[in-house]
Amino acid sequence: MFNSEESQKLLQMEKALQKHIIGQPEAVEAVSRAIRRSHVGIGDSSRPIGSFLFTGPTGVGKTELANSLAVEYFRSKEAMIRLDMSEYMERHSVSKLFGSPPGYVDSGKGGQLTEAILRRPHSVVLFDEIEKAHPDILNVMLQVLDDGRLTDSNGQTVDFKKTIIIMTSNIGSDLIAKQGVLSFEQVKAIVEEELKRNFRLEFLNRFDEVIVFKQLNVSDLKDIVEIMINEVHERLKPKKIELIVTERFKERLIKEGYSPCYGARSLKRAVRRYLVDNLAEKMLNGEFKEGNTVAVDVDSVTVIQWVTEKTGSTKSKVMKQAKSYTMPHKFPIPSIQQSTPSQFGQMAAASQTHADTPPVLSNQLHADTPPVLSNQLHRRRLIATLIALESFVLVMFFKYCAW
Repeated sequence: MFNSEESQKLLQMEKALQKHIIGQPEAVEAVSRAIRRSHVGIGDSSRPIGSFLFTGPTGVGKTELANSLAVEYFRSKEAMIRLDMSEYMERHSVSKLFGSPPGYVDSGKGGQLTEAILRRPHSVVLFDEIEKAHPDILNVMLQVLDDGRLTDSNGQTVDFKKTIIIMTSNIGSDLIAKQGVLSFEQVKAIVEEELKRNFRLEFLNRFDEVIVFKQLNVSDLKDIVEIMINEVHERLKPKKIELIVTERFKERLIKEGYSPCYGARSLKRAVRRYLVDNLAEKMLNGEFKEGNTVAVDVDSVTVIQWVTEKTGSTKSKVMKQAKSYTMPHKFPIPSIQQSTPSQFGQMAAASQTHADTPPVLSNQLHADTPPVLSNQLHRRRLIATLIALESFVLVMFFKYCAW
């Protein structure tokens, strides 16, 4: 009935989506079940493949799940039709979406949504921030969600039965942010109450599922950073540049980039600003060339010449060196320099020697330290104090956002 490759792809849909969507297993499972029902023909054939309302805090993966569905199920990024509902807040915007009636300006042209579906009937249709849409748009969508079709202004029937319809909403996000740290049950209760206050039950009941997305935890953020860095790594592959990022750098990206107010979106900006932008500048300057390995630590981007034999032991050695070396510079302005492998190893060894010095011996060494070296030690301690102060300020900022 179904070929084995296609069947396996559908059965493994959750696994494929979870490569892109972190910390939202319930949402991934819900959309995967809907796709399987429709594909084998035991779902409601008069409705879209699936219809979902994604709610919850901002920046937790609602839009990203829609993007991933287009790629994994329809096999193309182009299979995503995204509509920003902030552009459809006025009554006249209804005709922009579905087409103008006969006798009105632009009648006969068709609407932005209906024309897009006619061109590409197999699509994910994303209505972003649906709470901002004019009520008349919600009334029209009742028919689409229920019957899987719509008659446009030209009298042409537009078929939505081969689409996946997703609407996102940030309703309740402000209340959640003010409450601070909440359990998922508390978040869900707030969102469900706000949905009932802002939408008619008739509208909410048309969806296959209303899904509340979870707030991201520290483990989720680490996985998201890993995905973002892997994307940068893949983009560097055609240029034959190897990228190595230490755990310290990843952790600092989370501290600098994550905001309870904006979720993982600010994390993406941090990766772009502190990693991608610095790499781009050095590539334009000719400092990063084919065959180089770029090792990124907390405060530095260091280039090591890539040896001809790409063995696991060689890469492991480079990673070990990168982990043991930190330059005393503030993170947002990383120091970038080019070193030979031997120089990089010497710096790493010096750092390790300092780290392994017992406290008593350290005091003895400090007593015999020349004035210049002593100043350097005092400077390092001052830097450590400033970093601790910076961490305290970040914690207070997060608490302020939550408040």
